Amino acid sequence: KWFSFGFNGQLANYEALRDRLLSDSDHHLARESDTEIIMHEISRELSGDRRPHLIDVMRNVSGRFDGAYSLVLLNARGDMLIGRDPLGIKPVCYAKEGPLFAAASESVALLNVGFQPENIHSLPPGHAVTIVDGKFEVTEYRPSPRRAHCFFEWIYFANVASTLDDRSVYLSRTALGVELAQLELARG
Repeated sequence: KWFSFGFNGQLANYEALRDRLLSDSDHHLARESDTEIIMHEISRELSGDRRPHLIDVMRNVSGRFDGAYSLVLLNARGDMLIGRDPLGIKPVCYAKEGPLFAAASESVALLNVGFQPENIHSLPPGHAVTIVDGKFEVTEYRPSPRRAHCFFEWIYFANVASTLDDRSVYLSRTALGVELAQLELARG
């Protein structure tokens, strides 16, 4: 195979993508998952002798995706892409120190493997990190028409010590708690 990838998220238009894919007799599905649909969509971009830059692959497939996702893509030449959905629903953090690079859903994972806090950054919505021929680059692959956040990421999933979108999870939860308390007091 020419590539591998990892995906965290959910495509709201999974059924439409599945139906489009299956309308072509060249494809079949082994599972009923959006991950498999993404695999086929990436395969279409890389089919034949085409070897597009990974940012172009991300631009093209993301135009067909409706949903919340973060994605990592590695091709057989060793080129890598880490992408975040254009609405920014799924968080992605990355760190680079010298030749070392890592990415994760939240900053605390990068702190725990030894990256310094000042080198940990949130990937903006609609952006991707690419590492091609050893060159590190952050590029916007699709404009972010508006921002959205997953309530569960901030309240339930994220480690309290993390920073998401350059904001402390702890301080965000505290501010939400204060706001809820004020609403309860106002109700009487």
